[in-house]
Amino acid sequence: MSKELTHIPFDEFAANLSELFDRVVHERETIIVARNDGTSAVLKPLPAPKMQRASKIHLHKKTEADYAAFFSAAGSWKDLIDAEAFKEEIAAGRGSERRPVIQ
Repeated sequence: MSKELTHIPFDEFAANLSELFDRVVHERETIIVARNDGTSAVLKPLPAPKMQRASKIHLHKKTEADYAAFFSAAGSWKDLIDAEAFKEEIAAGRGSERRPVIQ
């Protein structure tokens, strides 16, 4: 469903700027403003912001059980690997010829 575009002369646009701005923002109307010399500009609303992923995940208030589960997991990987050896392995791999050069 497409809306008709509203064409308005520049003088009318300049005289009614606040009213036309409100029409664009609140009624989602697209307005084409034209000068007498033939130049024109389009005034249209921005797309509605999308809900961010993080806000979709946190739809409920955290409970004591949520916090308890989080804290019980803290440190659960301790002593699973040798952290210092892992960091050395990562550092050694950073200078490797196998990695592609990013330009």
